[in-house]
Amino acid sequence: MVFILIIMLVSLVVICFYLLSKQKKIKNEAYHLIEQSKKEVALSLEEERSRLEQESEKTMQELLEDHSMTVVGIQENYEKKLSKQKDYINFLQRSLKCPKDAATFRILKDIKKLCINEQLIQEEDMLIIGNVFLPYYTMDGENKIKQLSHVLLLPTGIYIIESKYWEGRVYHGLTREQSHPLDFLFDIFHEEALKGGEHTFILSRKKGSDVSGGFKNTLNIELQMNIGRELCDLANELKRSLFNLDSSRVVSVLYFDSPKDDNRIHNYSERDWPQVCIGPKDLNLFIRKELQSQEWLLSAEDLFEIKQQLEGLNYVS
Repeated sequence: MVFILIIMLVSLVVICFYLLSKQKKIKNEAYHLIEQSKKEVALSLEEERSRLEQESEKTMQELLEDHSMTVVGIQENYEKKLSKQKDYINFLQRSLKCPKDAATFRILKDIKKLCINEQLIQEEDMLIIGNVFLPYYTMDGENKIKQLSHVLLLPTGIYIIESKYWEGRVYHGLTREQSHPLDFLFDIFHEEALKGGEHTFILSRKKGSDVSGGFKNTLNIELQMNIGRELCDLANELKRSLFNLDSSRVVSVLYFDSPKDDNRIHNYSERDWPQVCIGPKDLNLFIRKELQSQEWLLSAEDLFEIKQQLEGLNYVS
């Protein structure tokens, strides 16, 4: 009986040992399977991440290429428009900015520099604008455009400066009603057309040859009718175009200069406007007198705003 009990006890111990060993083996296998699954999942995730990165990079590259194409297209279109605009500006400069207007512009720049050096004004107190195109309507309702050679913006007002460079002798402001030694000039032209206005005559010598082949000098007479009145009309038209000028002055200036000698230019005008200036010194004195004797009505901000309005008049669609 005791022997049987011993055998049963030993059997139980063996069975327990076997079960414990089996449990440990199953646990090790499960742990191994879990670790293997973790590695496989990690590998799958890495492969998926790598695949997504490649697809994302490919998609991004395609988007960048499309964007680059779009940018290149926009840039090419912009450059074409810019090139056309530059060509148009160059065309205007070639066709409308004659050397004589450029000479007046340089004179005005020199006057501005002198006024700044003498502390009459600051840099922003004098703005010089060339070739302003002024649209207007005639009495018949016709839309026209006139060109202003220069517009000078000062604290004392707005000055339209029309420059004339004529060779020969210039006689400005002559009227039929005046008594002067040049009455004979009116007999050459139609008398009715010359009544009631101040006119300008340019007398120049023209060299040529006669029938025999010899040289001869002839007198050339050119008539410019009512250029002063036309300039004053332009000043009034400009004032109507710029709506914020109720308190400012728009002044017309007729500037004569001679390539040879200012003494060739004679002013007979008895009118206050337009202001007639002969040569750079006269123009310089007039601008200084305006700055020193007239009330300053416009601030630097006002001048800049008027400049923008003038540039708006020049807009070409």
